[in-house]
Order: sequence, then C-alpha cells, then structure tokens
Amino acid sequence: MTDLYPYFSIQSPKGDSDKFVLQDTYYTIGRLPENDIPLSEDPNSRITRVKHCLLEREGGQWWVTDDSRNGIVVHYPNSAPEPVNCRTVALDPGCVIEIHGWKLEFHDPNPTAEPTRAPNRLKVTPDFVYKVSQATLFYQEGRVRSPIHPRPKVNLMLGYMAQRNLNQGEPVLCSYDELIEAVWGEDDSLGRTPADVNILARGIRILLEQNGSKTPKTQLETKKGQGYLLRISCEP
Repeated sequence: MTDLYPYFSIQSPKGDSDKFVLQDTYYTIGRLPENDIPLSEDPNSRITRVKHCLLEREGGQWWVTDDSRNGIVVHYPNSAPEPVNCRTVALDPGCVIEIHGWKLEFHDPNPTAEPTRAPNRLKVTPDFVYKVSQATLFYQEGRVRSPIHPRPKVNLMLGYMAQRNLNQGEPVLCSYDELIEAVWGEDDSLGRTPADVNILARGIRILLEQNGSKTPKTQLETKKGQGYLLRISCEP
C-alpha cells in the first residue's frame, strides 16, 4: 500500500540513503529530531535546527516552503536548478530538493495535479515583512514595500512575535500566556483567555489572505493548546 503514496528518496552528504513516505499533508524538515524529517544533528551544519523548510499538500499539489536563512535549491527535471529563499514552490515528480549536501528526490506514483511549468511553479506566497522599529507590517513585491495597517491589538500581537523571532534568530513558539500579557498587559481586568488570542490570530490570517497569501495558516502556525508561531520575515 505504501507504493500508492508519494515519497522522498533521501541521500545524505556521505551517500547513505533512506525513504520517507508522505502519508500526511504537512511535514517539517530540519536538522534536529524534533522535525518530521530530521536530516543532521551536526552543530556546524547550515541546516536550521527546526523547520528549515516545510512540505504541504494543497489542491492536489505538493509544495515546499523555505523557512530558513540559508535557503534550499530545487532541481526540476530538464530544467535549471531553482534557488529558493523564503518562497513556496511546487514539487514535480522527479525533482530534487537540495539542502546543504542532502538530496531529497520527490516521487509521486499517482499525481493528481499536472506537472508545473515555469514560471508558474515559483512563489505562490507573497512576501510579508514586519519591521519592529516601525511597528509596521509590510507587503513586499520586489524592492517595493507597501504598509499594511492591522487593528491595534492585532498589531501588538504581530510586533511581540516578530521581536521574539529576532531575539532567537528563527520562528519562536509564543505561548498563550505571554501573548495575553503582551497584548492586554498584566492588569487585565477582564481575564483574557486563549480564545481571545485565537480571535486575534484569525484577524492576522484574514489580513494576510486579503493581501495575497495562499498559506496564512503556515505563516501563522497554530500549536494546539500552546500558542502560535509567526513565519514571516522580521526586521529590527
């Protein structure tokens, strides 16, 4: 039965090989065992510790999203390699994701989508940048940035999460408790709950979607019962 599922043939920089079957619709790839597909525990590796990139199936098509500082390269059959930095691209059967010496070849015995064709395979997700010093969310197209104006409390949540990402150097899980404190302060007379944070999270996703995002749930990821991860570019 596993032959009916898409899978990756994985080759390490040393030549070791493995197979990973895709039976779900969302996976993380990174250096440490916390990832769905862990690649290397070498502390000197340029692979991000957690969630260097993300795999997601949507609309009958598999996509890979780079979520790292150092990027990935996607090799398409009969085409030039495609460097990917903070972008989402489609995966065709036979293409290879190269992640700093690791090679993941994508196989799909029963594809439900037609193979993609350049340039349509590149970038289905727009760029969003949160600049902490300006407390402003931007949509970026090429070199042009356009400010987006969230509601004040939505902006407080975005600003707090962006600052945490900057401090850590990668997306950080922000708990419900700290988000409540960041948005409403310690003197919360109404006794805010995670449900109030969820309302703000929906507001953020709607805002991203209204400005062209195809994957708002990836850009603001829910950690059930814990809180949220913000996956957009963050600048001081």
